[in-house]
Amino acid sequence: MPNAKHFWVELFPHSDVPPARQVPMRLVHRQGRPFLLLPQIPAAAAACLDLYSAQRPLPRLLRALLRKCFSFGLYPRCPRIPLTLSPDAPLVRFLGRLTSGNESEAPLFGMLGGNPATEGRRCLLLTLDEAMRPKSVIKTGVGTAARKLISRETNFLRRHGGQYPAVPTLRGELDLPAFNAFALDHIPGHSPPPGLCDGILPVLSAWIHSDHKARITTLEPWLDLEAAWPAGGRDARLESTLAARFVNPVLYHGDFAPWNIRVAGNQPWQVLDWERGEPAGPPTWDWYHYLIQTTILVDRLPLPAIIDRIRSLWASPEFQAYTTATSTTGLELDLLLGYLHYLIHVLHPAEGLTPANQILTALPRAMGSDITR
Repeated sequence: MPNAKHFWVELFPHSDVPPARQVPMRLVHRQGRPFLLLPQIPAAAAACLDLYSAQRPLPRLLRALLRKCFSFGLYPRCPRIPLTLSPDAPLVRFLGRLTSGNESEAPLFGMLGGNPATEGRRCLLLTLDEAMRPKSVIKTGVGTAARKLISRETNFLRRHGGQYPAVPTLRGELDLPAFNAFALDHIPGHSPPPGLCDGILPVLSAWIHSDHKARITTLEPWLDLEAAWPAGGRDARLESTLAARFVNPVLYHGDFAPWNIRVAGNQPWQVLDWERGEPAGPPTWDWYHYLIQTTILVDRLPLPAIIDRIRSLWASPEFQAYTTATSTTGLELDLLLGYLHYLIHVLHPAEGLTPANQILTALPRAMGSDITR
C-alpha cells in the first residue's frame, strides 16, 4: 500500500491540468497514523464513519463522539486535506459508475486506510448518493501482497457471491497495473455487540455441505497448514486422528470475526472480507475463530477465562447441534488444535499471536478430560 502518510496518493493519480478539481477532506489519525479520510460535508463525514468497525468500548465511544461532532460541522484535531481528483482517473470513473452511472464525476466518498502493520494493507472506500446515504463499498490495494488478496477475494465473490446466505454479491471490479479493486453494495448495520452470538448458528449451519463428506486433511485450509508448518513442528497424532474421520465440509470464511460481520435489527447476519474464503473447509474453524479472536483482541481475557469460554461453547446446545450436523462430534478438541495451528502458522496475525500460542500449549492438558474421545 502507499506510504503511511498518504495512503490515498497512488489510488488517485492526476495532473495539474484542468479539469482536475480539489475536494476538501478531513483526516482522522489513529495512534499517530493517518487512518480515515472523510468528506468535509458534515452529514457525509458522519456517514463515512461506518467504515470504522470499532470493537472495544473506548473506540466505540470515540467513534460516537466524532459522529456527533461531525454532524455539527466540528472536526476536532482533523486537519483539512485537499484531495485532487481527475475525471479521467480510473478509480474516479469506477466510483462514479457505481454510484450514479456518471463516470465523469466522483461521488462523495470516504476512505479507511487499513492497518499499516499488516502485509498487504488495503483501503476501503464508502460512496454516498446525493441524499448522503451509503451506496457502495470498494476495497482496493496497491502492491503485490495487497493485489493478491484483492484478486483472491474478487475471484471468490465472482464464483460464490449471492449463492449462499450472508455472502454478498459482487457489483463491479477494476484491475489495473497499479492497483485493483472490487465493489459491493453497502450493507447497513453494525458489528455484533459483545456477547451477541445468536446469529452464528444460522449462518454457519447454512454453509454446511450436507450432501457429501470429506477428510479434514484433504481440504484446502488444511493443505495450506501443511505447507506452512515449520520443520519438525507437525503434530502427527492430530493429523492421524483427523485423517481417520469423514465430516461434512463447509463454506469456509477464514476470518469469521465480529468486525467482518454486519447486523441490522432482526435481519440475518451478513459477512464481509472473503479474501481467505474457500468453497470447502473444516467445520467448526470459523466458530472457533470468532471465539478466540473475540476473547483475545476484544475482551482481552486471561488464559483461564478463555479456557472457560471454550468449555461453555462445547456445552452449548447450539454448538452441539452444529457438531452433529457436520459429523464432528468427538473431534471438538482436535479441530480446535488444528484451527490454532492454522491461526499461528497460516494467518500469522499481527496481533494476538502470543496468547494464541499460550492457548495451544495449554489446551491438551486443560481439556483432555472434558471431551469424549
